[in-house]
Amino acid sequence: QQNNKWIYKDVEVDFLGFCAKKDNNPVDLKPKEIKLLELLIKHKNQVLTRNQMLDSLWEIDEAPADRYGGRESPHLAFA
Repeated sequence: QQNNKWIYKDVEVDFLGFCAKKDNNPVDLKPKEIKLLELLIKHKNQVLTRNQMLDSLWEIDEAPADRYGGRESPHLAFA
């Protein structure tokens, strides 16, 4: 496991290249979904509030209008 990649069993996520593979096949994830996964991995065993996650994923000028990440990330939705 490298800092810019996360590998678990048959899943590999490249955080710099914003791509993911399962069984060496591409997985359709959006950059924000990959950033969310990276954030959750970096904060393993920690509780993050929705606002902490949103603040980490979106810049002030690009924040989603309703501040709800679930609609932006259907694969990794959170409430």
